[in-house]
Amino acid sequence: MPVAGDVIPHEAVKASAAAAGDGEQGWAALFSDVADVFRARILDCVNLETPEAPTHSRGTKAFLFDAPVELPEALKASGSKLCRSRTTM
Repeated sequence: MPVAGDVIPHEAVKASAAAAGDGEQGWAALFSDVADVFRARILDCVNLETPEAPTHSRGTKAFLFDAPVELPEALKASGSKLCRSRTTM
């Protein structure tokens, strides 16, 4: 079972996603190099090292991250089948 490392959407990663496209499209672009690996596997696991939060949440600051709701959807669209989200602060 392939296991991907931590997915942490800090400011530089959010900026890269935004530069690649709007919403889910931009996030999916970041996974394009590994999407074929995800799709070829029966099961994989990605560790989303942050809770999912809407844009009106407290936001991101040093060592406090939140993922936009489009990020897990982009992982799914890229072929990832299992995403563990960290929900405690």
